[in-house]
Amino acid sequence: MGTPEDIQELLARQLVEPVQWETTLKHLIGPMQKSQLYELGPGQQIKAMCKRISPAIVKAFKNVSP
Repeated sequence: MGTPEDIQELLARQLVEPVQWETTLKHLIGPMQKSQLYELGPGQQIKAMCKRISPAIVKAFKNVSP
């Protein structure tokens, strides 16, 4: 991670910069050709968000809960 100053700067940026969730998911199922995704923990919130972006990927989505 670098120096404490680097970490402090990265944490500050994380709070104000947009999340690239949709871009990341599209990259995973597009150019990277991932055909299966896993959601860890209870609930299926991430699966529900993915369904809005790519209904096809939901068919191969696996939920792993304790």
